[in-house]
Amino acid sequence: MRLLLRHIQTRRYYAGEEQWTESATDALDFQAPDTALDFVSQEGLEGMEVVLDFGDPTFAVPLKIVGLGI
Repeated sequence: MRLLLRHIQTRRYYAGEEQWTESATDALDFQAPDTALDFVSQEGLEGMEVVLDFGDPTFAVPLKIVGLGI
């Protein structure tokens, strides 16, 4: 399983170094929820969700990020 960040409106994934991609395959794997949430908070990103990616889009689990005080 990979843990990805995706912008809710654009549906683009964070790929690293301020780059975004439409492909989950090319997205940065944050590996742990706290790492992803810390990144979102530090960068002041809004409208984000964590996506649990199991390699098949049918089984991807999006979790909206709320309450980080952004």
